[in-house]
Amino acid sequence: MTRGDIQWLTRTTGCSVAMVCRVLGKPRRWLYYQRRSGRGRPLRRPELEESVRQLLGASPTSYGYRRIHALLKRRGVACNPKTVWRVLP
Repeated sequence: MTRGDIQWLTRTTGCSVAMVCRVLGKPRRWLYYQRRSGRGRPLRRPELEESVRQLLGASPTSYGYRRIHALLKRRGVACNPKTVWRVLP
């Protein structure tokens, strides 16, 4: 079920959005939710992104942000684990 389906149902049946969402078991906030795009803003630490890319490219397996953070810490790069999590692709 997509947002377009709910809008189509409200137009064709003449029911309110609240009623259609209630019948389908979807909350109304789901219909109006718009995901914020965090990728559009510039990075504050582009050198950190480059370091993470190097670590990911050198490893044969995929690492999580905790392991990447530990590897960066061993290399002497000071950063917060949350920052590493935001930089990961």
